[in-house]
Amino acid sequence: MIEACILLFGWYFLLLKPPAAQIEFEEDVLKNFFAFESGKNASQSVSVEERIELLFQRFHGFAKDLRVRQRNRPALLVNDEYDVQYLLFALLRMYFSDVKPEDVAPSVMGGGSRVDFLISDEELVVEVKMARASMDDRTLGDELILDIARYRSHPLCKTIIFFVYDPDGHIRNPAALRKEFRSDSDDLKVVVVFAPDF
Repeated sequence: MIEACILLFGWYFLLLKPPAAQIEFEEDVLKNFFAFESGKNASQSVSVEERIELLFQRFHGFAKDLRVRQRNRPALLVNDEYDVQYLLFALLRMYFSDVKPEDVAPSVMGGGSRVDFLISDEELVVEVKMARASMDDRTLGDELILDIARYRSHPLCKTIIFFVYDPDGHIRNPAALRKEFRSDSDDLKVVVVFAPDF
């Protein structure tokens, strides 16, 4: 008799499904908990580009946090573009399994070049710039124009995200550059992210 009751209750619990609203709520909670942290609800679709933009926008705070270490350990400083690339590679690898550094771009105007990072599954190129004392808005603009022309012919490049790290504020009008170069055409999407965003 007891065994029959246990069997009956077992079948009852196996066949009883929670209401659809409860399942949807629990799935939404799990998505939000394990999602890339952003101001948006994770159940809303957040594009890969938006996730990378958020990562880049927070980079300056990340770099500042690395400067402060305990127990008299030497600080980790971001001194040049290579340091930025080194850290970004590690950060991008947290979210994308196939990040290729220094991928060769097709030759344009007789010169070859390499993209800083290629995320081939997303057909996305990341190009890193670190502003320096000798760089002004025009110099940066010229570099972006040249890079866009070079990477446009890359077979796996449908989106270019430029990350300009400018901790000392050498670029006077980042908003104008961001607006001027932002493009969302069918053949190539271009996004420019500055950090910090003064």
